[in-house]
Amino acid sequence: MGLLRGFDVTTGVLSIDVVYFLVGEEAIAHLAERPSLWKYLECEAGPYSGGSTSGCSIPNDYWVVNENPLVRSLPLAPDAMIKLIPWPSCCEPVATNRAALGVRAGAEPPLLISFDVNDGLITAVTEVYTP
Repeated sequence: MGLLRGFDVTTGVLSIDVVYFLVGEEAIAHLAERPSLWKYLECEAGPYSGGSTSGCSIPNDYWVVNENPLVRSLPLAPDAMIKLIPWPSCCEPVATNRAALGVRAGAEPPLLISFDVNDGLITAVTEVYTP
């Protein structure tokens, strides 16, 4: 997974900030291990202050972890599959092209994407829906 920071349509190079997409108990455990993030835990018993996370949840049941600010540049394969969500419609990505990717790249907030890499080339890019 990654945040799409840019795409040069001319060179075909994507700029991606790699992230971890945590869901459910894994996301809750991640937050519970970091006191600075406790405020994002929503617990039935009130504000989280350490210990058991029983009865706790997080908004929308996911957390994006970006602990390394390094943006990586990787070329898009000529025949790469590109799927983006056709906003304002929601929520399933549909096949599209490089030009559409170029328009959406560099958006704020950046697109959350999944991507496949084979022999140093990105062979698939899919926008990930998050509420």
